Amino acid sequence: MGNRLIAEYKPQEGKYYYYTSDQINSTRIVTNDSGTVVYAAAHDPF
Repeated sequence: MGNRLIAEYKPQEGKYYYYTSDQINSTRIVTNDSGTVVYAAAHDPF
């Protein structure tokens, strides 16, 4: 995926987090191992 971050392991929590980007490469959704959304954002045009 080039230089984009798609997953991250947090050793202090023992969990992986998966990043989903939009068409302009902004992180829109972060999910955990079970697929539960732990972060979601909506970006308005400027």
